Amino acid sequence: MSINHWGKETKFLKSISINGLLKPLSMIVSLAYTPILLRFLGDEQYGVWSTMLSVMNWITIFDFGIAGGYRNLLSVKIAQKDDQGIREVSSTAYIFLSVIVTALLGILLIVNFFTKWDKIFNTTLNVRPAVIFVIIFVCLNFIFGLTNSIFYSLQKSQYVPIISLLFQTLNLINVYVINRFFVVSGNKLPMLAMLYLVSSAVVNSTVLILLWRQYKEFIPNRKFYKKEYIKPIFDYGFKLFLLQISSIILFTTDNMIITQLFSPSDVTPYSITYSCLNAVNAFFGAVVAPFWSRYTIEDMHKNYSWIKKGIRLQLIFWSVCVCGMVVLGGALDKVYNIWLGRSLNVPVLLLCSMVVLKASEMFTNIFSNFLNGVSHVNVQVIVSVCAAVVNIPLSVFLANKLHLGTAGVCIGTLVCQLFGCVILPIETFKYIKNRQAAIAKSMACAADARGDSK
Repeated sequence: MSINHWGKETKFLKSISINGLLKPLSMIVSLAYTPILLRFLGDEQYGVWSTMLSVMNWITIFDFGIAGGYRNLLSVKIAQKDDQGIREVSSTAYIFLSVIVTALLGILLIVNFFTKWDKIFNTTLNVRPAVIFVIIFVCLNFIFGLTNSIFYSLQKSQYVPIISLLFQTLNLINVYVINRFFVVSGNKLPMLAMLYLVSSAVVNSTVLILLWRQYKEFIPNRKFYKKEYIKPIFDYGFKLFLLQISSIILFTTDNMIITQLFSPSDVTPYSITYSCLNAVNAFFGAVVAPFWSRYTIEDMHKNYSWIKKGIRLQLIFWSVCVCGMVVLGGALDKVYNIWLGRSLNVPVLLLCSMVVLKASEMFTNIFSNFLNGVSHVNVQVIVSVCAAVVNIPLSVFLANKLHLGTAGVCIGTLVCQLFGCVILPIETFKYIKNRQAAIAKSMACAADARGDSK
């Protein structure tokens, strides 16, 4: 094994290890944050805020996947040690996204003025001021999201959960201080949304300044803007955009469906249970996140033995995480009594279906990471779009017509998710098999050509 290869492996393992260690810290902060926030807001406002966060996730898809397209192209430029290409790709991505975000900000502020949010969130609260802060938060995070792409491309993905942890910790401190030392009555959502915006701006601006100070080639400059890079960034980015919008519809519309079919208060037990089980999913996602950009590099070098080894390791890790999730699911009621000081009376059917849903998400994540990394996402897009189209009517049918309640919403999402569990592994190994066959054919042709020349 060469020194360069050993250094690359060490760097990769370091990213995975730090990601794995940081994620439990993030979970601890989240566990501390939820009961404080629940006491601060109460059931109704907490339900509205959870739904608002879901809507926030919907809006974030409108970067049109540029961050993902930038990440893949940047990974190649870094692997090639093309400093000029790095400057041009970075400047193009930042400038192009800034234009889109500026237009989007104006559109969303106008839409906010005319939208009847009380009807959408099924509440008597005035949520319009909070939505303004959320819109600004989302638009700023489009730009800040490119920072994550840089860290992933540099194989320094450990910095991404550090940023998230700092943001969570600052939010926890803000809510604790207000809840402990100030008396706030009535509608608290605008204040909470403003705190989110300020915390995000402070943390991400600081990280971006430090990043640009160390790596000046990532600083956007208009003279390095090259419109020819828009097509490779946007073409693949738009496919990621379709994947993102499908995923948002599949996984984050549940809160909105429950709000409309039942009430914001019913969102609270669903959302908290989802968050608890998603902690395992988030831990898994953090550990396997570095594989995306590594797949990009190994595919470029045609190193498919390493890729298959990586997939096998992730499947073993997935099995361990699923076992942990089952144990957590069985102990959730006791966890709630200790953590929140009360039971949430989560139906057994909802709990079981949610455990299976989160396990299936982790499973598909293994293969979507690979397909995204090698920019082979056409089949994945078709599967995701079909699942997104079916999800809402199926969830409403199961919850309302079959009287399964909130469990029906979860089961609807699960049924749609299962298509990816079957198709994505098939597409992954088909891609690897075809690429290996092409390499073997190329080598055979080269050998024949050498034989003929002799």
